[in-house]
Amino acid sequence: MNKPVFCLGTAKIGLQNYGYSSDNKDRDINKLFDKCFNLGINHFDTSPRYKKSEELIGNYLNHSKNKKYFISTKVDNLESKNKESYERI
Repeated sequence: MNKPVFCLGTAKIGLQNYGYSSDNKDRDINKLFDKCFNLGINHFDTSPRYKKSEELIGNYLNHSKNKKYFISTKVDNLESKNKESYERI
């Protein structure tokens, strides 16, 4: 049987007022990521639109050298076969 794969969407990490959850200002993002890895979640979905989400993920992972992870992100307004789009990615 294949192990289920989970992905953590990180909009709420960078945008505290996003969605329908508590407005707890006393969040420890590193504890959140530690918990994710302990549960087998190592796929994170992010976007530059999520303010500091990419930066917070990067800071955590830079200090977690033994962890394997997968990051997916979104890039807006790309055009196929456009050199500028390639450079933006």
